Amino acid sequence: MVTTAVDAATGTVYVLKDPRDLRVRYVGATTVALTTRLAGHLTSPASEAVRAWVAELKAAGLLPIIEPVRESVPVAKLSAVETGEIHARTMHGEQLLNINGTGAALKILAEREAKKARRRDLSRWRATATRIRIILGGPLAPGFDAGIVLSDETWVAIRYAADVHQALEDADARPVPLVREIPDPDNYRSDKARLLGEFGHAVGEAQRLVVTDAYHQLDLGDLWGLWGKHVRECVEAAAGNRQFSSRHEAGRYLALIRWYLTVIPPWRHLAYRCGIHPAGPEFHSWVTDDLDVRTALRVAEKGEPFIGDAADAISGVHSYEPGLLDILGAVAIVYSRQRLEPDAVGPVLRHFARHGHLDTRMAKALLTVDPRALDHVYGPDHATRIDQDLNLPAGTAARVVRHLDALLKNNESLHTVVKRADAKLPVAALPDVTEETVLTPGTRAIVAGLITAGRIKAPVAEATAYLTAVRAWWTPRPPRS
Repeated sequence: MVTTAVDAATGTVYVLKDPRDLRVRYVGATTVALTTRLAGHLTSPASEAVRAWVAELKAAGLLPIIEPVRESVPVAKLSAVETGEIHARTMHGEQLLNINGTGAALKILAEREAKKARRRDLSRWRATATRIRIILGGPLAPGFDAGIVLSDETWVAIRYAADVHQALEDADARPVPLVREIPDPDNYRSDKARLLGEFGHAVGEAQRLVVTDAYHQLDLGDLWGLWGKHVRECVEAAAGNRQFSSRHEAGRYLALIRWYLTVIPPWRHLAYRCGIHPAGPEFHSWVTDDLDVRTALRVAEKGEPFIGDAADAISGVHSYEPGLLDILGAVAIVYSRQRLEPDAVGPVLRHFARHGHLDTRMAKALLTVDPRALDHVYGPDHATRIDQDLNLPAGTAARVVRHLDALLKNNESLHTVVKRADAKLPVAALPDVTEETVLTPGTRAIVAGLITAGRIKAPVAEATAYLTAVRAWWTPRPPRS
């Protein structure tokens, strides 16, 4: 240990150690004797963190240990050597109290940890995706081959809008003519300016005709809220789409919009979680082995990325309910005969239970992962509490509230107390997903996928009726004669 002042032309990089465990807590540099520098730390600590540490040691009757790390360092290089030592020790995980010099190392460490977390996250989601694929086999197939029937006038309008769009791009690619080459500079409109107006008119007319043809066939008038908005926007997007090679392809795209927006959102979200682009050939081959589904995806994504954006908006997670990916993962776990994961299935099953959507297997799974499921679904057992508080025979309050419930038929709070007193979760042969929300069609499609995969053992007639009703949601109607 250096005990005398060093030459003013050189300095020392030193460390302060905690005498209790000999861990390095601070790195510094000085041109004076280390004993002198330690005295400075004791009287004027370099930071509040060092001050608190020194005070803690003093309270225990101890002092920091100061030791040299690099001696006889030229003063011109002293700061750089100090910073390098701080950086190296921080990178090795030492918990230094230095304020300066740790930033770059901490940033690198944070980036490394973020990459590790991302790798762990990808690994977990890929394992989840594999399990879901094994259980369901992939998205539910459309179940129909028809397309929207477009009139001759509509198809001509779509092609005309596509031609104008191409002409607009061609005009944009041509060099701007010199002024001396323009016959009448005072009365001149460029091809691009002229085509912009023409394109807007062409697309507007094509949109009007496409919506007219699709209105009845896609039940546009029966849709609601976000669903109606996004389906209509996807329909209108067909008017300016230049990728349709035939009227049949355009009609098939339109017919598949509701299927795509119903079935595909949670699978797109799952692909994103697995680091896979949620559209295109890689997604198609990853998500399903069903050639019909792959073909439908290729046709529907003629409108990509817009139709994908709409699908992601529909599958968005709300603070008060699980998203479609949560539902997909949870019900797949329940029907996979594998170990139940409380954090994965609990919130979804509780949400289902509150709305009466459980089947027998889901109810059993909920009680397995959540022994207090009845309290979480209905609230506390007030009837039992009343018996205890009033020293009544067990079951007395339950009989009273049931009778009151029969008399006061519109009292929802009383209905809930009775349900909790009955100590039963609502169950059905099939999850009764009837409440109309943005996520309802997608949730029905997930349940229908479980039926198709043979995971839900419902009566054949009931399962067939459920599948038929689900597919009817997205299957287009024949055109009116």
